[in-house]
Amino acid sequence: MNRLHLLRIAVLTVGIGWASTFAAETKTNSPPADAFVLRRFEWIPAFKSPRTFAPLVPRLSSITAVQDLALAGERLWLSVRTPAQTNPPDGSGRLWEFHDQALMMEPVAGPLEQHRVTTLFGAESTLWMGLNGGMASLDLKQNVIHPFGPAQGMVSTNIVGIAAMDDTIVALGHLGLLWGLVPGTTNFTRATAGAPSVDPRSPELWNHFATSGEWMAALGTHSLAARHSRSPQWIPMREEFANGSPHLSAPKLSCIEGDGDGGFWIGSDAGLHWLNPESNVCENRFWTPQVTVSGGLGMTVAPGFKPTAAAYSMAQERVMQGIRDRMRDRARHARINQRLTQPVSPYWPTSRLPGPVLALHRDARFLWVATREGPTSLRSRVLLMHQATRRWIGWFPVAAPVTCLGTDAQRLWIGCDVSRSPNAPALFAVEKFPMTSTPQNRWIKDTIPAEELADRLASLPVRERAVLAFFGGDPTRVVDLLAPTGTAAPDADAETLFLLAFAHDAVGLNNPDALELYVHRLREQYPESAYAELAAAVRSARPAATLPEAPHSPAPSPGPTGSQKPEPPLPAEASPATPRSEASPVFASPEAAAVLAKRDLGKDGRLNAVEFRLWLGPRADFKSSDTNQDGHLDAGEIDRLLKNPGVTAP
Repeated sequence: MNRLHLLRIAVLTVGIGWASTFAAETKTNSPPADAFVLRRFEWIPAFKSPRTFAPLVPRLSSITAVQDLALAGERLWLSVRTPAQTNPPDGSGRLWEFHDQALMMEPVAGPLEQHRVTTLFGAESTLWMGLNGGMASLDLKQNVIHPFGPAQGMVSTNIVGIAAMDDTIVALGHLGLLWGLVPGTTNFTRATAGAPSVDPRSPELWNHFATSGEWMAALGTHSLAARHSRSPQWIPMREEFANGSPHLSAPKLSCIEGDGDGGFWIGSDAGLHWLNPESNVCENRFWTPQVTVSGGLGMTVAPGFKPTAAAYSMAQERVMQGIRDRMRDRARHARINQRLTQPVSPYWPTSRLPGPVLALHRDARFLWVATREGPTSLRSRVLLMHQATRRWIGWFPVAAPVTCLGTDAQRLWIGCDVSRSPNAPALFAVEKFPMTSTPQNRWIKDTIPAEELADRLASLPVRERAVLAFFGGDPTRVVDLLAPTGTAAPDADAETLFLLAFAHDAVGLNNPDALELYVHRLREQYPESAYAELAAAVRSARPAATLPEAPHSPAPSPGPTGSQKPEPPLPAEASPATPRSEASPVFASPEAAAVLAKRDLGKDGRLNAVEFRLWLGPRADFKSSDTNQDGHLDAGEIDRLLKNPGVTAP
């Protein structure tokens, strides 16, 4: 046997031993299941499969995204991204044209071929373009290009939006500078004041521009500024879009469209908004956040192959992180509701909107709205609303994220980003007449009546109703549903015990005894589950034989939505509180007393693991600081910890 053969055997033996050791350390060999399953209801009827067609693309010119589109001279013009473009700026592309007779779109050759297009606007027989060097107009009747650069008064190199007010062409730069071209002149004139940033110390670039009636609006990622055509001042607006929002972060604004009467439709990752800048009236339609944490491997395994132990471990950690995020958001909602006169329940639907808004387009009396299908999906939906009555007419699915919308007399044009969906077309058209001709008696209001909501919720299984009550701020209802006899059934699964345990935490019923009981059962019955690992921070101070039985909470009186939400005490933001026991009296130095005064959220004279990490960060070593291993830090242990370099009292 030669040396090469012996080396191969040695390597194979080591590899098998390492793989066996890694597999033994892995807790599970099956993909994690979905956590907190709560189905998403369909509140808007779907259209029957509409007739669509996708234009042909030249064989050697593939498309990854359509950034913008406009109709001018009865022709469709597009700003297109291709794989050949290397690191193009956001929102820019090359100019393409759709040929209706050949049903093909292809790049526009000539002087415009070398320029990046930042925005498009069609005005009768003229196509206006924002370019990387300024602006240009294409006279489609005479086939003449008119450039507008510094010699014509246009010194902005990044135009984010072009619109028309009466016969004047107005354009906005990404720094907020406004330009106008008065009829009969050949040079642009700059307005005296630019659109102001909400926070001058952190200026924000503007991304979109629109007009409506006599008003103009500039849109940034987090702010909007409006200006009347006869006023030299901009009116900044921001807080209006978050009133009543179930989302914890400020909305990220994505698109804007004028309604034609002085108001504006605004899309964001929180929903759909309408704003009248003259009266400062705002309408908000928020989509309901998702509760369910998706399980599975989260990846595709080729036929004939098996996932590795690392794949299962990564999937388990992903699900656990999703559960942590839901619990953290639950605590944050409870803290916010303490300051509100009317608490907001994040998971009770208040609008029929299915997801974050991606694109908007007004088509006479109708409004086309493109949304995501859920919070992170690569699929989209296109909805149709009657603008005057605010009623939804229907929707249809799209197999890629939508980037822009446009309409002609017969068709709705949809531009998509197919960089991650290579089999989907980047541009396709839908016949709109079968959708716009839907009888009015089939249109539905955006507001969900209490009777319809009650019928939908009554159809949910017991587990899903418990999940909704748990994250909706009704812990008493959770106990009534999952432990109707006063305690959970002996064969209750891990998620049921987890919900019952933390329904009694400081955010919920504030019953440490019941919390300890259910956490102990969770560890005893399901030690390998993700829920048991997540509940590891709750450490019992008593032996299992002395743990009390969980008391049965009284049923709540029904409210307008069928449940009543208790007023929880102020919780910790990162995690439910740990159960407490009486602490032994220890002399506290002024420094330790200062730490306890600020960090002891339970007011028991000690810090648990959650309070400790809220003080020193998530990576702080709690076990080494807990010298007596009782699960808490008393004043003496805090004193010793403060003597370490780098640790200071708050």
